[in-house]
Amino acid sequence: MPEHMIEYIIIAFYILVIFNIGRIFKSFNKNSSDYFRGGARTVWWMLGASVWISSVSATVFTGTAGAIYEAGTPALVSNWAIIAAGFILALFLAAWFRQLRLITSVEVIRQRFGALTEQVYAYIGMVLNPCFGAFQLFGLSIFVSTVFGFPLHLVIVVLSVVIAIYAVAGGKWAIMATDFLQSLILVPISILVAVLALMKTGGFSGLMHQASEAGLLALARPEGAFLDGKYTWGWVAAVFVMGMVAQMQLNWSSRFFAAKDGREAKKAAWLMVGLFVVSTVVFSIPPLVARVLYAGQVEAVGAALSKPAEAAYVTVCQDLLPNGLMGLILMAMFAATVSSMDTSINANAAVIVRNVIPPLRRQLLKKEGLTPEQELTAGRITSLALVIYIASIALYLSGQDGKGIFELILGFSAAISFPIMLPMFLAVFFRRAPRSSALFSIVGGLVLPWIWIPLLRAMDVQMTYQLRVLVIGLSGSIGYFVGYAFARFDSPAAKAAIKEFYTRMHTPIDFEKEVGHANDVQQMETVGRLAMLVAGLMLLLLIVPNELWARGCVLALSASVALV
Repeated sequence: MPEHMIEYIIIAFYILVIFNIGRIFKSFNKNSSDYFRGGARTVWWMLGASVWISSVSATVFTGTAGAIYEAGTPALVSNWAIIAAGFILALFLAAWFRQLRLITSVEVIRQRFGALTEQVYAYIGMVLNPCFGAFQLFGLSIFVSTVFGFPLHLVIVVLSVVIAIYAVAGGKWAIMATDFLQSLILVPISILVAVLALMKTGGFSGLMHQASEAGLLALARPEGAFLDGKYTWGWVAAVFVMGMVAQMQLNWSSRFFAAKDGREAKKAAWLMVGLFVVSTVVFSIPPLVARVLYAGQVEAVGAALSKPAEAAYVTVCQDLLPNGLMGLILMAMFAATVSSMDTSINANAAVIVRNVIPPLRRQLLKKEGLTPEQELTAGRITSLALVIYIASIALYLSGQDGKGIFELILGFSAAISFPIMLPMFLAVFFRRAPRSSALFSIVGGLVLPWIWIPLLRAMDVQMTYQLRVLVIGLSGSIGYFVGYAFARFDSPAAKAAIKEFYTRMHTPIDFEKEVGHANDVQQMETVGRLAMLVAGLMLLLLIVPNELWARGCVLALSASVALV
């Protein structure tokens, strides 16, 4: 059989299933609420898996794995931040976010900070959110290109076409259902890779001993070990703070809008936390094993990459996985990447259709907003345009030499995303801020560092990553609280709207009165049948030439999906 033929067949079957998921869930979409947030009828187990896997993409198996290979456990600080924030979300914030009773995150901004701030965030999001989607697509393309040896730019184009077909057709329902199905595959097969890797090092204790000798288990690395102060205690603290801010800000509250009510949102958050605890351990084992056992192979496999360490996870999988299972890994990574691109495609399309187009129609064409049917059509067209935009950015990145994906994401987050997220985080806890506070904070976070950083450099202060984050964070916070001085300019109606915003946030949802008919059984039946189909297709791998123990692995993976 030609090389990789088994993987090609598996991926072909998978793409057929994906296309059918989009077709099946297309019937779930009756209006824009269904298309953009699942009609606020999503059960907790599907939403929780979707929220988890939306933070997992192929960059975890390329960029983050490369950072773990390079520096060890300090590279996991983003996961620690998500877990810590996840507990707060599960205790109360997830319910508060769902009880806002909105469809898009920009609508949250409008009701809290007014129309001007809403439009500023809408236009910023139109430009910036696809950049993160491009990072995710680029990470997946690196993994696929490394496995099959295809040109990177060709892989980007092909993956973009597949993403466009299924994400544009099915909307939020298709994305969440695929997220859940792929979490059923990604979790057990990742555990399998971790177990096989541990067996190579003599078990968990053997890995810990070898990793400790290599200096990979320290919570932080000493000053000077890496450029720009990376992986030191200051760097760890800066990345942790940014991770916490990102998870608990109003701009990401839309992740829980699909839940039936606040109670279901809490349960979804608890599931997310549990999955993150498991995945943080499981995902980190293969790159650690790669560092202590496969260093030479990693350099050879990743020779074509700008950062060879990003081939660490691929190298372990290629060496240890039985025939055919690499195709399953690629399937799961594809779905995880598409889910993490949700903000860049589906949620961003929702913002454009509901918050950008209507004001433009009123101002330029003197027409009213779109009808529900027009919103649905516009949502699909906009989603397609966003996929093209994301693919273009990824193609640009593929032609650049230099930093790996891990550094690109962190650098972009600190310089651009952090100042934009900060006021949305502060607004959750500092509620008396006037509407102008968000704009003052953005200006402070984006503009003041251009003054402070040159001054610090002139004083011979080394501008490390953590110092940049500190300067940006302080500048943005100062701007937010400066806004309090302008509270008197808020009209009585604006002050009443802010008060009503927080009152609604704390008011529990009456699902039957506010949403109406539930479709829990339809969700369970549809996803359950699809899961059984996936489990059956996985059983076909038993006919692939493998040793008995490898066939047992295939059977166990199929059984785990079927059991759920």
